Amino acid sequence: MWSSVRKEMHVRATNNNLWSPNHFVPLLAPNQQYDFDHRNQLLSNAKTPEKKTFKNNAVAQIRIPEFESSANRRVRSDINIENEHNKATSPIGIEQAQTNMEEEHENRLAKDRERVRLRRINATEEQRQNRLAKDRERARSRRDSQAEEQRQRRLEQKKEHARSVRQNETDDQYQLRINYQRGRSQANRTEKRLEKRTSDNIITQQQSINMTKKKKY
Repeated sequence: MWSSVRKEMHVRATNNNLWSPNHFVPLLAPNQQYDFDHRNQLLSNAKTPEKKTFKNNAVAQIRIPEFESSANRRVRSDINIENEHNKATSPIGIEQAQTNMEEEHENRLAKDRERVRLRRINATEEQRQNRLAKDRERARSRRDSQAEEQRQRRLEQKKEHARSVRQNETDDQYQLRINYQRGRSQANRTEKRLEKRTSDNIITQQQSINMTKKKKY
């Protein structure tokens, strides 16, 4: 492209309103050559770009205000990007990423459990009772909100679990269960007898009090 060292308006003013360029400006930068060392490593040959122009029919060197990153840096960046891409999409890389995610998840759960355990250890008796009361209330509310079908399913699951446990229990476990049931039945009968005896005593005392009042009157 032909150009001039002066502004176009000044050139036209002094040249009968005609445009008269006085030097040539190339539109394309010259091809850049790369050098390699004995290990076939790319060497940086970044220099300030220059171009030759003709000013007043004399050859002059003019620096082009353009700067590029070194070629070996661009090559290294491309290689690093390619390596990271291959590492992320390879089966080993995917498996490693999944393993890291699982480890982070387990570590986070372990920290949460430890935090809850420390909070419970440092809790006062009143705080512990409040927590237990909230847990019981939450469980009761959850049971109340269940539909009848869900309740029946839960009962069936409990029965099935108890039946499976009985089928797989050993003779010692069976004997322990029978003894426990007998002891519980006996305790229930004893409790009912005590309740009946207490009720009878209260009735007898009330009758005695009423008879005493009648005798006074």
